[in-house]
Amino acid sequence: MRMQAGLLPPPEVQDDLAAAVASVKGSAEQLDEVPARNLYLRLANFGKVSLQDAQGLRSTLDREVGQWPAMRFRFKSGIALDPIGDDSAWALLDGDIEQLSDLVGLVLRSVKRLGFLVDRRLPRTRMRLGRINPATTEPYLMRLIECLEGYSGPDWICRDLVLLKVADSVDAGAPDIEVFHRLELEAADPLSGGSRRS
Repeated sequence: MRMQAGLLPPPEVQDDLAAAVASVKGSAEQLDEVPARNLYLRLANFGKVSLQDAQGLRSTLDREVGQWPAMRFRFKSGIALDPIGDDSAWALLDGDIEQLSDLVGLVLRSVKRLGFLVDRRLPRTRMRLGRINPATTEPYLMRLIECLEGYSGPDWICRDLVLLKVADSVDAGAPDIEVFHRLELEAADPLSGGSRRS
């Protein structure tokens, strides 16, 4: 199976972003949109792993990730075709970015000890909304970029990272994802004033 670690926003956050993109005239034809249910922020790509390796990954990260508290985020603003050569539209993550960066660093160090080689260059603070296609026009791109630059989505509290099984879709569109395991952030939670464990 192909596995990644990521942040999976709540359905209301996914739906709000998808609705914003769909509101841009021409999106249905000129952008290969990622379905709302598949909008997620990729943090680490582990490639193809066996079930045994996936279970080892889960056990190790359960121990490490549990040391971290919940984080608060929202998607604010966005970009398209950036950097040069990119073919996508993205939503930009705002909030506890420094805490997320530290947590990703911990994840990468932990999985390295298991023998996984993980790309450190992934764009970990932006989420793909869709890909430009041959029908895309410059006026549409301008409307899309204007919409993304002005976007400010709902706040949400991230209480877990997810291990995702990723499979290419049958129609060559956005990959299909399935939650393999939720890595709960169980440390003392400053958002609630105490530990999340009862």
